[in-house]
Amino acid sequence: MIAYKTAEYGIRVEDVNPAFSSQTCSKCGHQSSTNRDSDTGWFACNECGYELDGDYNAVAGLRPAGSKVA
Repeated sequence: MIAYKTAEYGIRVEDVNPAFSSQTCSKCGHQSSTNRDSDTGWFACNECGYELDGDYNAVAGLRPAGSKVA
């Protein structure tokens, strides 16, 4: 449905593997099961210290490098 609707407006859609996106830092790429607090949903990278909302981090990590999300 998304591909059909976006094609009407000339928007390109790419399939992305979401595996481990909630555990991977969108800034440095470090992946660890302890990066995200399962109780609060807060993300704090054990490698670089980057902290933000866990859902936002997961989505930001799925974006291809250099792309913009409207």
